[in-house]
Amino acid sequence: MLRNTDIEFKIVGDLEISRAVVASFPDNMKIFGRVTRFETDKLYMESDVFVLPTLSDGFAVTQLEAMGHSLPVITTPNCGRVVTDGVDGFIVPPRDSQALADALSRLHNDRALLGEMSRQALLTVRRFDVPTNALAINTAVTTYRQQVSHLVPKFNIHTSLPMHLSELPYASDLPATISRPNLHPLERPLKLLPKAVVCFSGSRDHYQVALAFEEAGLLEKLVTDLYWNPAKKTWSDRIVRHFPKLSARHTPGLCHRQVVTPTGVMVDSLLMKTLFASRSRQINLDRALGRRARHQSWKSQAALFSYSYYAAEAFAEGEQRPSLRFLFQLHPHPASIRRILQDEMVRVPRFAASLKWEHELGSSQDHFNLLCSESRLANGWVVASSYTASTLAENGVPRDQIHVVPYGVDIDKYPCRTGAPPESAPFRVVWVGSMTQRKGLSYFLEAIRNLPQENLEVLICGQHSVDLKVIKEYGIKSVRIFQNLPTEDLTRLLRSSDLFVLPSLAEGFAHVILEAMSSGLPVLTTASTCAPDVLKDGVHGFMVPIRDAGAIANRIAWGRSHRPELFQMGLAAAAQARIFTWERFRKGIVKAYAEMVEFQQLQVKAKGREVTELCC
Repeated sequence: MLRNTDIEFKIVGDLEISRAVVASFPDNMKIFGRVTRFETDKLYMESDVFVLPTLSDGFAVTQLEAMGHSLPVITTPNCGRVVTDGVDGFIVPPRDSQALADALSRLHNDRALLGEMSRQALLTVRRFDVPTNALAINTAVTTYRQQVSHLVPKFNIHTSLPMHLSELPYASDLPATISRPNLHPLERPLKLLPKAVVCFSGSRDHYQVALAFEEAGLLEKLVTDLYWNPAKKTWSDRIVRHFPKLSARHTPGLCHRQVVTPTGVMVDSLLMKTLFASRSRQINLDRALGRRARHQSWKSQAALFSYSYYAAEAFAEGEQRPSLRFLFQLHPHPASIRRILQDEMVRVPRFAASLKWEHELGSSQDHFNLLCSESRLANGWVVASSYTASTLAENGVPRDQIHVVPYGVDIDKYPCRTGAPPESAPFRVVWVGSMTQRKGLSYFLEAIRNLPQENLEVLICGQHSVDLKVIKEYGIKSVRIFQNLPTEDLTRLLRSSDLFVLPSLAEGFAHVILEAMSSGLPVLTTASTCAPDVLKDGVHGFMVPIRDAGAIANRIAWGRSHRPELFQMGLAAAAQARIFTWERFRKGIVKAYAEMVEFQQLQVKAKGREVTELCC
C-alpha cells in the first residue's frame, strides 16, 4: 500500500520466508536478516518508527528496546501491554494492513506528532527498568512464601537430601552450618532490618540517600549541617529571597523532623559562606558532624551510614562505636588520588597551583591520614562508580564487599535535544566542571591547540581554579569561558553543542557526564570516572586513556568529519541516560544496605560458632 511513498522499510531478523516472496517486495523495503547487537542499536538510531504487527507474542522486549531509542511503536494488542494508543505509538488490530498503513502515513505526514510520540516513548520506557521488574518478581515470591510458610517442613541436616523440589527448605530455615545461596536482599522484609542514621553536610546528591532510607521506612535520622524547613512561611520566603541557595537544602519526601542539625555545626556551615571560611573550620565542622552522628546512632541502636569526610570521627574505636559502620565513599581513595596528583605536579608544573588546591595535597598529614583511615574503620562500603571501588580495593578493602550504585539524572532538567546543530554552525565542544588539572585541563587544551581552528568553538563552563593567564598561554582563539552559569543557560549550551569533553584524571562519579548524555550529547571522557558504568565506548561516546592529548584530538577530529553519526550517538546517549533514574539509585542504596547488614550478621554468627567450638 505504501510502495510509492518515500517511507523506507527496514526488515531485521531471521528470514524464514521464501526468496521468491522476498523478490516481490517493493523497492522501499530492505531486508537485513540476522544482525549483531551493535548493528541493531545502529538501526534503531537511524529509524523513526518501530513496527511489530504481531499475531501473538508473550511480551516482545523489542518494544522496550525501540522506545529506549525514542521510537514510537506501532503494534497489536497481542503482546505485552507497553504502548498507550495515540500517546507513544499506535495499537492496530492484527491482520489489518489498512490500519497499519494509515498509522504509518499519519506519522510520516505529521512530524510534530512523531516528535511528541518519540518524547513520550522515552518517558514510557522508564517504567520498565530491570530493578522494578526484579522487585515485582520478588514481591510475588515473598507474598507466596508468606502464604505457604506454615506448610514448609524443617530440614534436618542429619537426614539425606530431599529428592523433590517441594521438600526444599527456605533460605531462612537452613541450619547455620550449611552455606546459604546469595539471595536478593529484598527477599528479607525491610521491616526486619535495623534503621540507619545517615550523615553528611550540604545537599549531597540532592538528599537521595536519606530519601532512600525514608522511603523504605529505615531512616532513623539524617545528621547534617543545615536543612531548610519551607513550612515556616512567616519568615522563610523572605530569607530565601536573600539567600536563594537555601531552597536547595530541602527535598520533598524528607520531613524536617527526621533531620538533626547541631547548632555549632550550623553556625560553622553559615560562616563557611563568608570571609570567615577556612580549611580548618571545614575540618572541625566535619568532625563535629561525625561525632553527633555517632552519638545518635548509639542512642538509637541504629546502623551508621556515613559519607566520607565524617566517617573517621563517626567510626573511630572507643565508646559508643556503632557495630554497623557503612561508608559511602564519595571520592576515590585519598591515597590513590594523592599519587596521581603528585605525579601531575612533576608532569605539568604550570598547573601546580590548581593541584595544591585539592584537599588530598593541601591537607595536613594528620588530616590526610584520617581521611585514609575511613575505609579501614568501616565494615561496609558503597560507592557510585567502579573506578572508586577499584581505588578502595587498591588500599585494602575487599573488592567483593564494595557495592557500586551509580547516581541518577533528572531528565526533566536535562531534556534531550530534538534536532542536530545546523551544518553551517561551528563544531562546538563543551567542557563543564571546575577548571583544574584534576579534570585533565592541560591535556584538553593541548588537544584543542593541535586541531585546525577554523569553524571550531570551544566552551569551558565552570569555576576558575586555574589562572586564566595559563589558559591564554595556549593561544587558542576559539576558547570561550563562562563562570557560574544558571542551570537553564547551561542546558541551552549543552543542547547546542556537538560533543562534551571531560578527560578527568580521577572522579568519584562526575554527574555532569550523565547530564550531558541526557541532553543528547555524546561524551568524551576517561575510564577514571563513571563512564565504564554508564556508557559504552563507541556507542554513547568515547573513553580515552588519562593524560592522552593525542587520543582526545583524534576523537574530536573524527566527530568533526562525522557530525551526523555523532548526533545519532548523542541520541543513543540520551536513551542510555534514562536508565539511570534517581529512583533506581535509591533502590540500589536500600539493596546495598540490606546486603551489608546481612553480611555483618552472618559474620557475627560465624564468630559465635567459632567461640562455641573452641569452648567445647
